Amino acid sequence: MQTRKVKLDFSKLYSYIPYQKRYRPAERNLLDGYFEVERLISSRKIDRETEYMVNWENYFAYSCTWEPEQNLPNNIIHEFNFPSSPQPGIAVTSHDFTSACHSRLSQRTANHFYISFHHDIFRFLFGGKGIVSKGRDTLYTRFDFETFDLPQNWHKLVYTEKGEGRQIVFPIALHPVLRWSRKHFVFDCEGSLKEAPIMPIELLKVHRQILKQLR
Repeated sequence: MQTRKVKLDFSKLYSYIPYQKRYRPAERNLLDGYFEVERLISSRKIDRETEYMVNWENYFAYSCTWEPEQNLPNNIIHEFNFPSSPQPGIAVTSHDFTSACHSRLSQRTANHFYISFHHDIFRFLFGGKGIVSKGRDTLYTRFDFETFDLPQNWHKLVYTEKGEGRQIVFPIALHPVLRWSRKHFVFDCEGSLKEAPIMPIELLKVHRQILKQLR
C-alpha cells in the first residue's frame, strides 16, 4: 500500500508555523510524529545528495521543509518526477499565463517576465518537452503548448481593426524559479512583535526575444 506519511521531528515544523494558537497542528501529529505529504515543490542537490521541498498536508506554505530523498516514500518521489494525472489549478494557471503574455505583448519591450506557476503543473505540462539550446536555455515551440488549456490565439494580441498587433516569436525559453517571500514581522498572541516565517514562491520565467509585429 502506498503511503504519503513521513516521520518528522515536530520541532522542525514548529519554528515555521504561525504564531496564532488557532493554527497549531492537530494533536494526533504530535503523538505519532507522522506528517502527510501534500506535494513536493522543488528539488536541489546538497553535497551530491538530493533534497525535496515538501509542502505538508493541512499546513501553510511557510511550513515547507527540505527533506532528504531517503526520508520520503518512493511513490511520492515518482509523482514528482513523472506526474501522470491532470493537476488541480491548471485552469487558473492557463488564465494567468494568457493574461501575462498579453500584458507583455501590449508593451514595446521584449524583456523576460515572471508569472505565478506551480512547478508540479509545469512538470505535468512540459516534462520531456523542449530542446536545450547552446546557452543552456530550454526552448519550447508552439506545439509544446498543445496540452495546456490555452485560448486558440493566446500568443497573439490584436489591438486595431486593421489587424495590427504583436505576437510571440517561437521558440521561447521557460524556466521554473523558486523565490522566497520578503522578510516581515507580525504580532503574536501576546502582542509581541516577532519575525514571521518566509514562504516559497513558485514562479515561471518566460524569456528570449518574444515580440513580433503583426501585419
